[in-house]
Amino acid sequence: MTITDKIRHLAKSPYYQVLYNQAERFDFPLFINNRDLTYLQLLFLNFLQFYKVLFEEMASKDMSSKITSDFIYEDAYMVYRRESALEKKDSDAPNKSNKPQKSLKPGAVRSDWTVKMRKGKIKK
Repeated sequence: MTITDKIRHLAKSPYYQVLYNQAERFDFPLFINNRDLTYLQLLFLNFLQFYKVLFEEMASKDMSSKITSDFIYEDAYMVYRRESALEKKDSDAPNKSNKPQKSLKPGAVRSDWTVKMRKGKIKK
């Protein structure tokens, strides 16, 4: 078992999940040092958030607890979740190429910038 696996086990435990949620809710630090966190502290915080999202989704959806039985299942679910969110975002975004183009006068340059000048604002 690697150090990353041990950190994942800690972050997955109910004790640290409750502590993390309360720290977010009441805004108190999890570590003595608030700045210049070590790599292991950052990794631990990353996995705390990872499992928070995973457990929230398991509670809100009818998902099998088999997902949390192995790191591979957890990672695979989160990759699936991200990919399906990206696909949904791409399908919901309006296609800019379907918009009709306004005709421009010959020699005119199309620009998205609009400049408005107010009277009385320019000093001479």
